[in-house]
Formats: sequence, C-alpha cells, structure tokens
Amino acid sequence: MVRRRLLVFLMIAAMAASAVRIGGTAQGRSPSSKFAMRVVTNGLANPFQVIWGPDDYLWVTERTAGRVTRVQPSDGSKTVAIALNDVLADGPDGLLGMALDPGLLKGTGNDYVYV
Repeated sequence: MVRRRLLVFLMIAAMAASAVRIGGTAQGRSPSSKFAMRVVTNGLANPFQVIWGPDDYLWVTERTAGRVTRVQPSDGSKTVAIALNDVLADGPDGLLGMALDPGLLKGTGNDYVYV
C-alpha cells in the first residue's frame, strides 16, 4: 500500500515537473527572455479595447471619438474602420467593448464588428 502511494506520488510529481518545464518555454522563448515595451502609435482618442485582428492589425476602440481604428503594429499607421456619429461620450460612457466575428475578412460574408 505504501509503495503504491509512493509510486502515484512520484508519477504526479513527474507530470507536474514536465508541465512546469513546458509552460516555462511556451512559444519558443526561454525563461530568461524579457518583454520589450514600445509605443506602437499615438493620437488615439481615449483608446479602450485592443484586439488582434485576422488581418494582423490591432483593432482599437476609441472611447470618446466613437471610432474603431486599425493600427499597423510595425509602423503605427492608422486607418479608421468604423466611425459612429451618435456616441454618448460624457463621463465613463462612450464606445467601449468590441468583438470581431470569427468570419471577419475570411470571405464568408460575416464581416461583422460588434461594438
């Protein structure tokens, strides 16, 4: 009975150790690599939500301007994807959350952005 418990304990410990090792090197990075911080773009009107789009652009809601803006991460260039006219932006209100349809820009006809 004691041997069986010890064997189960060792098996669980081995699985946990391998999971830690796998998690520490996720996406091909070594545990010692560090993140770098940089400004991608500027001039957005109170950006609220950022989503990585299917076109490899950052899709950003601008809370007070009522816009959804696409930002090219490599050079910071911006294009307005959607502009809403009647956004109530007083106080904490405005254009907040956003969801991209899974079929967006994939030729399925589901080119929807939900705001």
